[in-house]
Amino acid sequence: FALVTLRGSELAPVDEVAVIRLADQKVEKRLQVGARPVAIVARPQGDFALVASMFSPWAAVIDLASREVVGRIRVGLYTMDFTFSADGSVLFATNRMLDEVQRWKVTVKDGSLEAERTHSAPAGINPMPVGLSPDGVKVYVGDQGGLNIRVYSAADLKEVATLFFNAPTFDIVPMG
Repeated sequence: FALVTLRGSELAPVDEVAVIRLADQKVEKRLQVGARPVAIVARPQGDFALVASMFSPWAAVIDLASREVVGRIRVGLYTMDFTFSADGSVLFATNRMLDEVQRWKVTVKDGSLEAERTHSAPAGINPMPVGLSPDGVKVYVGDQGGLNIRVYSAADLKEVATLFFNAPTFDIVPMG
């Protein structure tokens, strides 16, 4: 199956994620997740997915076995993207309203996820995509206003480098 964000427009936001059965290409159901969903990320363990919704102060937690929303995590308005550590215990998020990258400690509890923010750091203007290096050591954040990618230490979110592109970035997939 696949999860697909149905975000609508800024003037008419939608609040759903569609669950698509890939075998027969049918919409199985629609889940209400929050106004204008912009990103979905699954934990590497394959148990849960998180949905960031631009106009909602929380992220929806989807149980991937039941394909139902089973919880919410308060992440703040304008959270734009997420990525998990390989063991699923750490979540990195970008927040456009606060112009920061955030590090969250994640735990599984009572059939859902809970998260506590442990670190944050300035991430330029309107940060959007976030990626984690395969070894889990560096976090990459697209700084839309600065037209660059900022590189941080994953352990403490100290900025270690800036890669200037003179263009906005919309996705980051670190390969090594």
